[in-house]
Amino acid sequence: MAGLLLVAAAVVYVLTLDRAGTWAYVHATAEAAMVGAVADWFAVTALFRRPLGLPIPHTAIIPTRKGALARSLQEFVSGNFLTEPVVRGRVADAHVSLRVGEWLTDETHSARAVSEAATVARTALDKVRDDDVTALLGSEVLP
Repeated sequence: MAGLLLVAAAVVYVLTLDRAGTWAYVHATAEAAMVGAVADWFAVTALFRRPLGLPIPHTAIIPTRKGALARSLQEFVSGNFLTEPVVRGRVADAHVSLRVGEWLTDETHSARAVSEAATVARTALDKVRDDDVTALLGSEVLP
């Protein structure tokens, strides 16, 4: 798509060469559009690879420095968004228990919650072995 826009700007640029009056403004706009399109293409391409295969400095930044970029992003996120005070504040501001309580007041929602909980409990209990229950009762409940 970007290539088509560049071609369209180039066509308008060529068609308005040596025109006077209002066409001079159209010509200047087409010229600016071409310069902007090439600059955008170069900037985005330079982040991921070497444009035109040329060894231009400060290009192919993401593939060559992805480890450092990942560490830097991890430090930023964990230092600014995942600290205990920030997370505590977000959880407190979310009023989770109030929202869950309001959600459960709807009969449809509460019936679904009970059904899902029963399914989970049934699945979990099917995985428990009788020998494990007997051992637990013998050691913890009836010592």
